[in-house]
Amino acid sequence: MGNINSRVAMKKHLLIVSKSFIYSTKNVNMTKYVRMKDHYSGDILGTTNKKQFKHYEEDGFLFVTSYLSDRLSRIKLLVTLKFLLHATCTAIYRHYFVKKYDLIIAREPILAGPLALLIKLFTGAKLITELNGNYVSPVVWEDIENKFIRNLKLGYSKKAIPFVLKRSNGIKLLYPSQITPYLSEEEQRKHTISCFHEYTPISEFHKSTVEEDFIMTMGYPYNIKGFDILVSAFDKIAHKFPTTQVHLIGYLETADRQYLESLHSHPDQIKLLKPLEYDAAMEKISKTKCFVLASRTEAMGRVLLESMAHGKPVIGSTADGIPTYIRDGVNGYVFASGNVDQLAEKLEVMLSSGSKRKMLGDAGYEIVMAELSEQQYLERYGALIENACGDGKKK
Repeated sequence: MGNINSRVAMKKHLLIVSKSFIYSTKNVNMTKYVRMKDHYSGDILGTTNKKQFKHYEEDGFLFVTSYLSDRLSRIKLLVTLKFLLHATCTAIYRHYFVKKYDLIIAREPILAGPLALLIKLFTGAKLITELNGNYVSPVVWEDIENKFIRNLKLGYSKKAIPFVLKRSNGIKLLYPSQITPYLSEEEQRKHTISCFHEYTPISEFHKSTVEEDFIMTMGYPYNIKGFDILVSAFDKIAHKFPTTQVHLIGYLETADRQYLESLHSHPDQIKLLKPLEYDAAMEKISKTKCFVLASRTEAMGRVLLESMAHGKPVIGSTADGIPTYIRDGVNGYVFASGNVDQLAEKLEVMLSSGSKRKMLGDAGYEIVMAELSEQQYLERYGALIENACGDGKKK
C-alpha cells in the first residue's frame, strides 16, 4: 500500500462487520481485506452455510461466521437474528480476551451499521461505515410486496442511516452525492469522508481481442438492473442488426421471464440466460461487443470496471453513481435512466462501428488501470483508516 507504510508503526487490528454470505475464498468483498495483510490484521464477521468457513483464517484475517445449514439458511429472519447475536458476542469476547480492535468497518449502514455502532460502544474502537447503495430510492424496496413492510423498511433506513453516519469516525462513498440524503453540508464537514471505487480485482484480467456478435448485461434483481429497459430498447433496433444477440444473464422467476419475453418480438436475438459463476461471467464479458448497465439505481456497478479491464466499451444509465465511472463519449455512453428511446440510440451508435467500440474500450482500459486499480483502492482505504483513527491528515 505504498506510502501508507511510513504512517503505520504497527498493524492495526480491524473488525469487519458484514452479514454477507461467505461461501468461497474468491469472494471479492472479503478478499479485498486480506489484501491489506501487510498493514492490518483482523476478524471478519459474516454468515455462512459451509462448515469450513465457520472459523477460517487467511493471511492474518480470521473469518468468524454465523453458521446455519442449507435448510435453515433459507429462513431470512433466523439468519438475521443468529448473525446479530453471534456477531455481538464474538466481537466483544475477542476484543477483551483475544486482541483489542482499533477500528470497526461496517460493510453497509442498515444492519451492519447499527450492529457495528453497538460494538463500538462496548469496545471503544473507531468506526468506518460504507455506503454501497442508494437506500432512499423506492426502487430498492419495491420487490417487497407487502406495502406496510416496504414502507416500514424504507422509513427505518431513512432514520437508521443518518443515526449511524453521525456517530461514525469515517464514511466511505462510491459517488459524491451519495451522502446528501443523510447529512447536511455542515454535518459532513465534521466527518472524515472519502469517495472512491469499490475493490475490483482488475489485475486478474487482460484486455481482450475477442469480439463475438452479442451485447450483454447481468445482475439481480432484473427490475433494478433494468433488463426490461434493455430488452425494449434493443427490440427497436434489432432489425438493423439481424445477427446480433442480447444476452441477459441472471436469476429470473418464471413470471419474470414471461414478462420480459412479452416486451419483444425477436426471440432469436434476445436471450434470457441462467446466472454464471464468477470466472464464467468474466469469460463472457471478454467476448462481448459491449456491456450495458441499464440500472434504475446503482451506486457503482463493479461489472463496469470488470468490463473496462477487459477492454470493453460500456453503456450505462444516469442512475446514481454510474456516470461517475462512465465518461460519455470517452469510455462508453450514458443515457437518461429509464429512457428506452435514448438507450436504443446509444446501442445503434455502439453497434454500428467496430472502430468506435475499440476506441472506447481502449480508453476504458486505460482509465481503469490508471485510476481504479486494486492498488489505488488499497491506498485510499488505508488513508481513510488512518484518518478515521486520528493518525492521518483529515481530508
